[in-house]
Amino acid sequence: MTRKKLIIFSILLLAALTTVISLEVISKNSALEATVEQKLDDPQVVVGEDVVQGFKKETGLAAKENRKVEVEEEAEQEANVATSESFEADTVLDQPSSPSVNTSSTESQETKTNRSKATSTTPKSQEKKNSQTTENKQVTEKSKQEKNSAYKEDKKEDKKEDKKEEKKQEPAPPPETVLLTIIGSPDIGTILATVEVEIVNNDTVLEVLKRETRARQIHMEFRGRGATAYVEGINNLYEFDRGPGSGWMYSINGKFPNRSAGIWPVKAGEHIRWLYTEDLGKDIGGGVDDGLWDGED
Repeated sequence: MTRKKLIIFSILLLAALTTVISLEVISKNSALEATVEQKLDDPQVVVGEDVVQGFKKETGLAAKENRKVEVEEEAEQEANVATSESFEADTVLDQPSSPSVNTSSTESQETKTNRSKATSTTPKSQEKKNSQTTENKQVTEKSKQEKNSAYKEDKKEDKKEDKKEEKKQEPAPPPETVLLTIIGSPDIGTILATVEVEIVNNDTVLEVLKRETRARQIHMEFRGRGATAYVEGINNLYEFDRGPGSGWMYSINGKFPNRSAGIWPVKAGEHIRWLYTEDLGKDIGGGVDDGLWDGED
């Protein structure tokens, strides 16, 4: 609307200037014509046409008349141009949705250019789509592999758990045991009838005796340790109580070892017997003359 108002104002200003100039020219021409007419009407003055034309040239009347005509034509042309511009401005402002021929041609050219660009960018777009498709496939394959790997790991863990459960459910192996018997002097007799007792790793004959007499609250006393360990008394029956050759001896499966009970290892299934002798083992089959066992078969 501001442009429309500016065009209208310019037209009005131009028209006003044209009017002022025309009035000024007309005024001057009227004065000159009045002077000429006075001279022509004077009966004393006889002039020809050439004289009149010469007078006009001298006074510049003819040039002024020509200039008047030119000014009027220029004013008319400018008025027509202004009117045409005003009409076009009104058309553009009032009807923005109706494009001109040039606009349509320009838009058509732009459309062709855009289509050309779209056509030229289509391969790139297709390559990008193909690249994205390939990447998606790779991601999918990787995801499948990870899932398969996780599934396999879960299977392995499940198998481990199953094995653990099987191990837990499997009955524990029976403990290793030995037989233990304690017999005193003939007047006392059996102190501990044959019993089956458990053994642990690195058990010795002395360790088994200590553990079982303590558990059954049977008196037992010894001295030394390891190779020097020696049982002095069981159930308050001590060495020398039945003479100078009396005391306690032990046998393994009927054989009398030649080493201390503190270092003699025991094996599952063996029969340990503690016997009281009154004659250095001769009365129980373990005398020196009978020979002591060194552990060899």
